[in-house]
Amino acid sequence: MNSEIAVVKSNKLIETGYKLGSREQFFILFLISRITPQDTEFKEYRIHYKDIAKLMNFDGRRRVANKDDVFKMMNNLNTQPIRFTDGDEDVQMVWISKLRYNKPTQEFTFTFDSELKAFLLQLKEHFTLYNISNIAYLSGHSTRIYEVLKRHQYKKTPIVLTIKDLKFWLQIEDKYPEYYEFKRWVLEPSRIELEQYTDIRFTYTEAEKEGKKILSLQFTIYDNEPKDKPTSLNILASMSERLSLGQTKNQETIKVEQIKPKKTTGAKTDTDNLTYAQFKAFQFLQDKGVNGGWIVKTIFADSKTQYEPLKGFEDIYLQLMWQFFEFKSKSKEPAGAFVNWYKDGKLTDGALHARFTEGVINRVKQMTESEQQNRLKAKSISHAVFKEQALAEQKMAILNNPKPSLHQTVPLKDSLAHLFVKPEKQPFDIEKFKAEYTEQYQKIYEKAKNDYIQFYKDSGLKNFDIEKNIANIQHRANEMSEVWYKDIKI
Repeated sequence: MNSEIAVVKSNKLIETGYKLGSREQFFILFLISRITPQDTEFKEYRIHYKDIAKLMNFDGRRRVANKDDVFKMMNNLNTQPIRFTDGDEDVQMVWISKLRYNKPTQEFTFTFDSELKAFLLQLKEHFTLYNISNIAYLSGHSTRIYEVLKRHQYKKTPIVLTIKDLKFWLQIEDKYPEYYEFKRWVLEPSRIELEQYTDIRFTYTEAEKEGKKILSLQFTIYDNEPKDKPTSLNILASMSERLSLGQTKNQETIKVEQIKPKKTTGAKTDTDNLTYAQFKAFQFLQDKGVNGGWIVKTIFADSKTQYEPLKGFEDIYLQLMWQFFEFKSKSKEPAGAFVNWYKDGKLTDGALHARFTEGVINRVKQMTESEQQNRLKAKSISHAVFKEQALAEQKMAILNNPKPSLHQTVPLKDSLAHLFVKPEKQPFDIEKFKAEYTEQYQKIYEKAKNDYIQFYKDSGLKNFDIEKNIANIQHRANEMSEVWYKDIKI
């Protein structure tokens, strides 16, 4: 799989002034990466809201929570325009000239402003190419510093940039009047982030002075092997290949001679090492809208999911968990709510885990003996390796005994029906809760206490006395505990 998402921008665009947040930069650069060298006109880039959410939240971080956030993101893009000087004229441009949202289809349509053609289309020379994965975890300032230095990397010699130009490109001309402030809040954070996440790193020294005032800096740019290469970047790459954005398949797979990204030899994606059952669970949750990188990093790393009786049957375990969540939750954004419930411990509580495990065992009992054996055989083998073997055995099983195969399942609710029956209302016993959920109560209590402290700070009050407010804090903690308990009560 090609893990490169190439962004190609003219050097003139890189050396204009604009200031965007990391979220907005990431999204607009992703749209730019969809432009091919064969394009002579801008296309309308169509993308479903769910795909935008998956793209922006590829690693589990909530960059986009709902459709309104997409409009806010576009508003942020165009209220921070591109600025540059063209001869005797000062010019200001926007990124997106039109945004449409189709309510029935839930598709957004983006149109680049026509003034950007000279900066993004038919670039034969004087352009900079980089992989979008390099900026996925950078702050807004660091992204711009990365682009500016990447534009000069080919020179292989130190370059001198004025502080005035740097501030203009970052659109912070009215900030950090003293050099030490600019160094502390812009240069040093960028230097650290680039070394940690990107394919270049840099050092810098003072170049030109006017009295004590520093006018320019000399930058030395080096190739870099990033210290931190989150595995979720593979999810981002695979996801980007599936998004059509209104383009044809041929347009998406064109090979461009002047764009030759580094080849990855034998590199495996996050899912390559998943077992058969884990892969089925991964597909199930991804289809529900849950971020793939988060599934791999959080759920499959959880000791409860690695519980020995569940190995080979993780897909059933997580389907039961989802069904329970779906029964309990009324959220209009189920994928995000599921992640939050999981993080809050509402789906991994010991009692629930035992019930889910019981449900898996009941489901396994319904399998044929050969199906059970196939599952157990595949529990420690990569799904990619097991695939051919499983297909061969499945064909043989169908010929000999056309019963449910490894790839068939029966309804799951029946095996855990008691979880889907509303319990009788019982009074909440806080003392019993403290005894059974001691660790969770401590977390809730700390949050209640911190909420009170923050409230006092926000109100401008000083000398917060915990002892005088302890009764209020305990009362609030008890209320929060009851809400938490009712969410998971079975």
